[in-house]
Amino acid sequence: GVFHAYIERELYDKRLLTTPWGRERQFFGLRGGDSSGNQKIFREAYSYIPQSTVGDNTGFAVYYLAAKAHDRFPENIVQEGHDSIVQEVVDDLDTIWIHLQRTIDAFRRTVKIGDIEFEIPVEGEIAFDFYSTITLKNHETGSKKLVDIRYQDLKIAYDKLKEKQALEIEDDLNAAKAEEQLDTELR
Repeated sequence: GVFHAYIERELYDKRLLTTPWGRERQFFGLRGGDSSGNQKIFREAYSYIPQSTVGDNTGFAVYYLAAKAHDRFPENIVQEGHDSIVQEVVDDLDTIWIHLQRTIDAFRRTVKIGDIEFEIPVEGEIAFDFYSTITLKNHETGSKKLVDIRYQDLKIAYDKLKEKQALEIEDDLNAAKAEEQLDTELR
């Protein structure tokens, strides 16, 4: 494809790749004119720019959210991964919506690699813990991109999450009652 040809041309011409944000990596083991012997280096090179770009974009988003934090919207990032962040937000639909919009703004930037321009798509989930998540999606189009999520889509996901939470609480209460009954019977 176009991207692979660009990477191979950069390696043969410069033995250097530069990410859209200016991070550079040199590739020393490349042998001129030996495409079959260079396959391992090419595979590393093909993944270098995408992986670095995604990680840097996440870092920029974290910085943006921290810089924009204030009393009404304090910094709320509790975990940052290579391609993800986890935020702790007040359990209120309007507040979640505002944080969702801030997160979209934080991740939104145009990436240019050679002649290719694009935005990295961002998806999201809501949850009360790491185990019971609801994926956000546009219920008309099926898109999971955060930029396509409407308030009503968030509300649908939030209502599902609340139902799930209520069922889990009910299950926990029933389990506690059953355990208490068993303890009473064993005495």
